Amino acid sequence: MSKLNNDLKNAVNAYIQGFDAKYETDTEEVDFMMLYTVADMYLSFVDIVYCIDNDIQFDDIYSWYWFTVETKGKINLQTYLRRKIDYPESDHKDFQIILLNEMIP
Repeated sequence: MSKLNNDLKNAVNAYIQGFDAKYETDTEEVDFMMLYTVADMYLSFVDIVYCIDNDIQFDDIYSWYWFTVETKGKINLQTYLRRKIDYPESDHKDFQIILLNEMIP
C-alpha cells in the first residue's frame, strides 16, 4: 500500500471516528469513502466531512435525511441548511413546504 493510500485511509478513519464521537453514533462502512450507515440513515462520506467541518447539529442531519427520503433526494445537505438559514422563523413542517414549493419547476 502506498503512503498516499495509507494517509487517505487514516484521514477517512479520523473523520468517521470524529463523527461518532461528536454525535454518539456507531457509523458502519458500506462502501469505503462512499456510503456509511449512521443510526437508520445512509450518509455519504462528503456529508460526514461537511457535518464535522461545519459543526452541524444532529437534528439538522436527521431532518434533512428524512426530507430527502420523502422527496426522493432532490436537495443536498448544504443546500438544505443554507435554505434553513433563509427561513429561521419557520417551523420544521413549514420549512419543508417552502422547500417543496421551490423545487417544483
